Amino acid sequence: MVLRDGNSGVSASEKKPTTLRGLSPGLKRLWGAIPGVTARSPAPRRPSSSPANALARNKQSIGLNLKSGAGKEIYLRLAQRADVVVEEFRPGVAKRLGIDYDTLRVRNPRLIYCSLSGFGQDGPCANRPGYDLQFIAASGLLSALCGPVKPPLVPGAYLSDAVSGVMATVAICAALVQQQKTGTGCYLDLSMLDSVFSLLSVSHGILHPGRPQAEADPAASPFYNLYETADGRYIALGAIRSNSCKALCSELGRPELGERPPANDVERAKLFAFLSESFRRATAAEWTARLSALDVEIATVNTPQEAFAAAQIISRALVL
Repeated sequence: MVLRDGNSGVSASEKKPTTLRGLSPGLKRLWGAIPGVTARSPAPRRPSSSPANALARNKQSIGLNLKSGAGKEIYLRLAQRADVVVEEFRPGVAKRLGIDYDTLRVRNPRLIYCSLSGFGQDGPCANRPGYDLQFIAASGLLSALCGPVKPPLVPGAYLSDAVSGVMATVAICAALVQQQKTGTGCYLDLSMLDSVFSLLSVSHGILHPGRPQAEADPAASPFYNLYETADGRYIALGAIRSNSCKALCSELGRPELGERPPANDVERAKLFAFLSESFRRATAAEWTARLSALDVEIATVNTPQEAFAAAQIISRALVL
């Protein structure tokens, strides 16, 4: 989706009967002469808000049976003209179908071939099935997000799906730069597990061996936490800079609390209790307005529906 929105031409081979749909006249002429292939214009579609339609915008789609001679020939012609091929089969399937990187690069040495799978092309879990929940669980990200909550909560967003798409886009763009310099393509092995595990690099990758996370992570501080407000909504506070910490404590009438961080668990508990009590005296919107004016890091915890309607999201043209 990111590549398509960036004006890259994207054609997708779907697992459907060998029929060309929604293709430009030039593409139809290119493949329409192959025996057994029928080209037709797409039927008019009513506007839809389905995830599939949203993620497939700007994409030309072709349904191919890769086990048939005609379908495979179309795919090979596509790959011969393409800059990039992305496949999402389980490891070994592309090779069995005869559309793996070693086969395609003979026809197109400049080809960038990205294999995007669940656990990667090698390793003891390579051929295991999985969905988003399994990847964030295996990566450690689910535990990091849920903290001490037992049992862990199932997130309401598909993190590995989204992140792996972004990672693949970055890797492909880097490979395209290399392709322009060298004239040759490359093979990219990327997994959804790789992608979500990499998100731990900042929060966990620099922790000292043997040191508990709570002692090295600023999230353990009461100044970096979630608080309930007078209207039952929650705010996300991040006043861990010296200036924002002092501004917050002064606004709450306890400037001395901003002079130094709490030294032990007892002080942290007292500070957390004070902040919890203070934030219950006004609504989330009021706190967000008051503290934002003081340059304190603050945000209201929005639902997805509220985020879609938020002024900042709309002003950034993130909703089409």
